[in-house]
Amino acid sequence: MRIDFLYFEGCPHAAPARQRLQEALATVGAAPHWSEWDTGSSSTPEALRGYASPTILVNGVDVEQKARTSGAGCAVGGGPSMDALCAALAAVRQ
Repeated sequence: MRIDFLYFEGCPHAAPARQRLQEALATVGAAPHWSEWDTGSSSTPEALRGYASPTILVNGVDVEQKARTSGAGCAVGGGPSMDALCAALAAVRQ
């Protein structure tokens, strides 16, 4: 399972979303490992840019099933909910 945590530096929703991700991984019994990508950094792959911050991809799919946009911005609602995270993580663990 590959998990990518996408954010931009200074995003006020990034820290709470990280905490939810860690809790969701514990809930489904998965190791707390993921890659983090700053969408404003030139070292971030182009395919991982253009998502709202924070966005969490599981095996390349946004757990909230939102499409990329033409520019970065804050995620409405502050990123994925615990329910959305747990559902996405459980689906790939089956």
